[in-house]
Amino acid sequence: MGKIMSRLGKRFFFLQKRELRIVMVGLDSSGKTTILYKLKLGQNVQTVPTIGFNVERVEYKNVNFTVWDVGGQSQIRALWKHYFHNTHGVVFVVDSNDRQRISEARSELHNILSYCEVVGNCVLLVIANKQDVDGAMSIDEIAHKLALHSLPHRRWYIQSASAISGQGLYQGLDWLLTLKSFKSSIKPSSIPPWSCLASWNFSADPCSLPRRTAFICGVACSGDSTRVTQITLDPAGYSGSLTPLISHLTLLTTLDVADNSFSGQIPPSLSSLPHLQSLTLRSNSFSGPIPPSIINLKSLQSLDLSHNSLSGSLPNSMDSLSSLTRIDLSFNRLTGSLPKLLPPNLIELAMKGNSLSGFLYRSTFEKMKQLEVVELSENALAGKIEAWFFSMPALQQVDLANNSFAGVEIGKPVGGESNLVAVNLGFNKIRGLAPANFGAYPVLSFLSLRYNQLRGAIPLDYGQSKSMKRLFLDGNFLVGKPPAGFFGGASVSGSLGDNCLQSCPRSSELCATAQKPSSVCKQAYRGKPRS
Repeated sequence: MGKIMSRLGKRFFFLQKRELRIVMVGLDSSGKTTILYKLKLGQNVQTVPTIGFNVERVEYKNVNFTVWDVGGQSQIRALWKHYFHNTHGVVFVVDSNDRQRISEARSELHNILSYCEVVGNCVLLVIANKQDVDGAMSIDEIAHKLALHSLPHRRWYIQSASAISGQGLYQGLDWLLTLKSFKSSIKPSSIPPWSCLASWNFSADPCSLPRRTAFICGVACSGDSTRVTQITLDPAGYSGSLTPLISHLTLLTTLDVADNSFSGQIPPSLSSLPHLQSLTLRSNSFSGPIPPSIINLKSLQSLDLSHNSLSGSLPNSMDSLSSLTRIDLSFNRLTGSLPKLLPPNLIELAMKGNSLSGFLYRSTFEKMKQLEVVELSENALAGKIEAWFFSMPALQQVDLANNSFAGVEIGKPVGGESNLVAVNLGFNKIRGLAPANFGAYPVLSFLSLRYNQLRGAIPLDYGQSKSMKRLFLDGNFLVGKPPAGFFGGASVSGSLGDNCLQSCPRSSELCATAQKPSSVCKQAYRGKPRS
């Protein structure tokens, strides 16, 4: 029986006081009194039609709800208006099986809302009772027949319920505490007087109009001004934890607490937010594992957990995150291998600065037709980077530097076309010859193979590339003369130093750093290096 009281709380979470006055009305025989005593006693009580009113106090998590159950007979309805003074909200109970009187219920509902408007901007909860009866109207049908969507500036919610079984009763009072709990989980000493959180005044509804006097920033609401949809905090240095109760903001689309000092674990309850599109916890001190249930966020488009202290391994498969286009888990303490399947619609993949290990498997990436950016540097990835990797159709930027890759293969671009702009493979353990085919990529302007174990001559194709602007081949064992194309009219910057090159003109920026001592080169080649 949790959801009804939860919805009451969800609608009234903005009230600072611990006493809430609720008026429950509806047509006769809709089940108001049965609901009241189910909430009060937790059991079914035989009732008779209410003549006048019943009043009971229902306590939930230190909040007292004083509920006035007002009779629904036609001759009593004219008296309803006298109960709305100092009321925080109205509960309107509808018999979901009473199709004959739904128009009458609509008329009475709109009458009481006009009364409520005079005495205060109280919120509305519609309880669609008797949902367990065969043939009951759905809540969508009831919302339509009651014309709830014609109330653009009224905070309302409709909840399915069964007073007899208890289904839909009692669960949602946590809504009463959601934003208050969010703020109370943050250390008061970390809330500057000029910050967004300092403006949060719970004597007002953050979604009421106008709302800027009580919640100057940090909160955004739905278009009908009924539900919180975004929490975006300023980087004010807030510290504390992230409350699990935030999962009760079920219409939340954006949660952004970046560049603060939050700590503790990421609440697994975040994974139950069905509409969450953007989750940004960047640059805090969150620790512990990434909740495995995060793969349930089907609406998630952007995930940024970078620059924290998260540990443990990634979920084995993340392809269920079909809406995700950007993921950044960089600079944490993550271990283990990459997921077997990554989100298929990713555009940007960033996991640099962790301790990820293992190989790059084709099966992990093969469904990713939109992937443009891969940033996996500063990990412990190994093996060979195979040709299929660079042939991903949308790929533009690759950063695999500072790993333990031992080899690289790259074919020529299919049809001579490729979007590849930048490749950084520096500081690995790549052996063999410098891959000549990089020079065939028509828009490649940045290439770094620095500080590997490359041998042989610099490919002539590098010097003939019309797009190459920055080239770093320093720190290898390359021999011979650099291609003349580096020193003509084209302006190529970077470094060819710390190799075994001959005739590298020191007047060029590319050759500003000295070459290796000849003794080192001879030892590497077991004799005189060949040009």
